[in-house]
Amino acid sequence: MTERLNSSKLGTKDYWNEFYQKEIENFNENDEDLGECWFNDSNAEDKMIQYIIEYIEDNQLEKVNFLDLGTGNGHLLFQLYEDLKEEEVDVENFKFTGIDYSPDSVKFSSEIANKKYPNIDCFKFEQVDLLTENYTGKYDILLDKGTLDAIALNQTPIINNKIGMELYPSKIESLG
Repeated sequence: MTERLNSSKLGTKDYWNEFYQKEIENFNENDEDLGECWFNDSNAEDKMIQYIIEYIEDNQLEKVNFLDLGTGNGHLLFQLYEDLKEEEVDVENFKFTGIDYSPDSVKFSSEIANKKYPNIDCFKFEQVDLLTENYTGKYDILLDKGTLDAIALNQTPIINNKIGMELYPSKIESLG
């Protein structure tokens, strides 16, 4: 049997639901407060986005469907959109989808999209528990900026005595 990690509250739905409830409250008080930008101190998001932009430009892609796994507040998708436009990439045929198992995450990211991008319909956010639901779709680029980390922090068996880390690869394999 494979040795497992210690569990953490950061791997639980309750933690994330409470977290995004607070983020929504903060946003409702100040719509400039767009929430936490995970791994900002390491420039992880900037590095991901730069790699994606170079890939799109090198391959002259004119249509891309992105899927952000565990979208949280949607920050990665919003920043990717902004940076693509800044690089003068034509994003007219691009779709930016974010999924998260927290209904409050989906509500929060949708509210941000409606506030910041009221006339743009390229953003879509859905509540999906990727590990327990049969989510379908085909996407060109899958994004994960911490979801796998959170999944690794929950050692509770989900299906057939398998933990999230054991289910995740097969769940995302069919999406790309």
